[in-house]
Amino acid sequence: MEPIDITLPGGFYGDGTGGQARGRWRSGNLTRFVGERQIAPWGGWRPKTTVAVTGVPRAMHTWRSDAPTSSTWLGIGTHSGLFSMSEASSVADVTPVGFIAGRVDAVAAAGYGKGPYGKGAYGTPRPSTTTVQPASMHTLDSWGQDLVGVMPEDGRPYQWSRDPLARAVFIANAPTCKALFVTPERAQMHLAAEGNNRRVKWSDWENNTVYTPSATNKAGDQDLQTGGELLCGRAIRGRSIILSTQDAWIAEKRAGLLVYEFTKIGDGCGAVSRGALVIKGDGGAMWMGLMRFWESDGARVRPVQSEVADRVFSAINSSQASKVTCAHDTALGVVRWFYPSSSSVEIDSYVEYDYVANRWTDGRLVRLAGVDRGLGFEYPLAIGLNGIVYEHEVGAQYDGNTPFARTGPIRLGDGKRRMTARYLIPDERVLGEVSVVAYARPELMSPPVVSPPYAMQARTPVRFTGREVELEFRFTTPDPDSRVGDFRLLCNPRGER
Repeated sequence: MEPIDITLPGGFYGDGTGGQARGRWRSGNLTRFVGERQIAPWGGWRPKTTVAVTGVPRAMHTWRSDAPTSSTWLGIGTHSGLFSMSEASSVADVTPVGFIAGRVDAVAAAGYGKGPYGKGAYGTPRPSTTTVQPASMHTLDSWGQDLVGVMPEDGRPYQWSRDPLARAVFIANAPTCKALFVTPERAQMHLAAEGNNRRVKWSDWENNTVYTPSATNKAGDQDLQTGGELLCGRAIRGRSIILSTQDAWIAEKRAGLLVYEFTKIGDGCGAVSRGALVIKGDGGAMWMGLMRFWESDGARVRPVQSEVADRVFSAINSSQASKVTCAHDTALGVVRWFYPSSSSVEIDSYVEYDYVANRWTDGRLVRLAGVDRGLGFEYPLAIGLNGIVYEHEVGAQYDGNTPFARTGPIRLGDGKRRMTARYLIPDERVLGEVSVVAYARPELMSPPVVSPPYAMQARTPVRFTGREVELEFRFTTPDPDSRVGDFRLLCNPRGER
C-alpha cells in the first residue's frame, strides 16, 4: 500500500474555487485551530439567564462598579428597550420612561412619494432612492460606575446607576445623537449629533451634563469633513477612534479652545455597522467594512488580509448588514463578527479571526451580540434571538450542532490514476470522539461519492476510491480537548488488493 502523508496548515481557505483550497482546510463549523496545525471544537455553551429580554438584542456591554460593593454588570440594548443583568444573572428592565422603540430590521424606503413625479406605473412601489434605514442598535459604554448609551431612533442619551429597581434616565442637557462613547479623558462624545451626521459634540471632562463651551470647561463640537455618516467610536491607546460609513478618524486632546483635534487616518475604510468595531487585547482596533476587514494602531489604518473574505462578503445579506456585531475573547486572542447570510434576514453566521496566529475560520451560529470574559464573568457571554444570555467556551453542549472541519481536495497519488484508500491513520487526541466522512471524486471534475462516517481509531479502516478526496472530520462526541492534526492515508491503485 502507498502511504500519503497529509499535513495541512491552520486556518480555513474560503477564497477562490474549491481546487484552490487544495492542501488546506476549506470550511467547517464551531471549530478553530490550536497550536500549529491541530483542529479542535469550540467550547460549548449553556444558558446564563432564565429570563429573556424583550425586543431583539443587538448590543451588550460589561463593566464593574465598586460602590457600595464591588460587582459586575451587563447592559443589553434591544430595539425596544434596555436591560441589565447582575453578576448573579438577575435580569431587570431598566428602559428609560418614554423611550422610543426602533426597527427590528433594516428597511429601504419605497412607495408613494418616492422618486420623480409621474415616473413609473401608477399604484406600484418605487425602488428605493434613499439610503437603507438600518436596524436599530444601541451604543453602550461606561461612565465611571454607570452605564450610558443611546439608540439612534430614540436619539436621547441615557444613564443607568446600577439600581435594578430604577429605570435609566435621559441625561440632562445632552444633545441628541445616533451614537456615543466615553473618551480616555472622560468626556462623553456624541456622534451624528443634533441631526447632523458629520457632527461630533462632547461634554466637559468628568461632567456629562455640560455641553456649552466656556472658558471654564472643555466641552465643544466640530463637524468632520467626511462624506459618510458617523457610526461609532472607542477609546484606543490614549486616543479615540471614530468610524463613519466611509472613513476613520482619530481624536486627540490638544491645548486650546477646541480641546480635541480630529485627524482623518483612513479613507474608503468605513464600518459596515455600529457594532462592527472592537478593541483587541493588544489595544489596537479592528472592524468589518463593507467588503473587507480593517485594523488600526491609533495612528494609521491598514487592511487585514483574510482567506475567507470572499466567502463571507459574497454570502452576507448586504441589506441587513447594519445588524453586524463583534465580540472579543482576550483569553483566546480571537475576535468574532456575527452577520446575516444571504439566506437569512437575521444573524445566522460568524467569522472568527485569531489575531495571535493570523488565521481565519467561519461557520453558522445564531448569536446577535457578545462580550468578553473577565471583570466578574468567568466565560464570554453572547445573546441569542430568543433573548437568553449564554455562557460560551464551557462544557460540550452545542444545541444539536456537530462541530466539524472539511479539507480542500487531496490528491490520491499523482492524480493520474484512481486510488482506493484502505486505512486512515490519524494524529488524533481522544480517539473515538471523531468520525470522518470521505467525499471522493472518481474524476477530478466529477461529483463526489460520499462515504458513510468512519469512527476514528488508531488505524481506521476506510474504503473509498478516486483521484482526489475531501475529508470531513466530525466531532461526534464533542469534547473541547479533542484534537485532529496530521494524518496518513494508506492506498492501493485501483484493482490491487
